[in-house]
Amino acid sequence: MMMTNNATSSKVGESENCVNILGIFATGDCSTASAAKNGEITKISTADWKGQNFLGIFSSRRTIVTGD
Repeated sequence: MMMTNNATSSKVGESENCVNILGIFATGDCSTASAAKNGEITKISTADWKGQNFLGIFSSRRTIVTGD
């Protein structure tokens, strides 16, 4: 994949469900590559992530990419 400085994007891809419990057990694939694949993106314009954390016991993460 190639990252660009292109400000406009026609596609959005997301990868979700990276779950971490007590910092010991983790599951899911929330990589940038996975998000791009889910959105059928070959040239990434932007990459961002959103996360949630509950008292350090449980956390989850979602990666969002845009591009063409």
